[in-house]
Amino acid sequence: MISVLGYFVPKDGKKDYLQEQLHALVPLVKENEPDCVMFEVLYDDDLEQFVIHSMFKDRTALNFHLKQPYLVAAQTGVLSEAFENMDLRIHERIDGFTRK
Repeated sequence: MISVLGYFVPKDGKKDYLQEQLHALVPLVKENEPDCVMFEVLYDDDLEQFVIHSMFKDRTALNFHLKQPYLVAAQTGVLSEAFENMDLRIHERIDGFTRK
């Protein structure tokens, strides 16, 4: 299982816009990426940044995700104008469990 944490710091005055654009990714990922087992948008009030937490079945699923046109467009298009920086961290699960 591959876990990805993406951190997005919004530019001044762009928090609401960035939130809307990140929110719009949720149904796209859900509908088009069956091997993405989790995709959630979070907000950290203390650090004033958005966090996308996603989990993928394997690296093939992650690579598929990273090549999706809606994700590429989000990173390079108008969404990229809404954040100051983006930091992606990829982790491979070694041990643990998930409850439903």
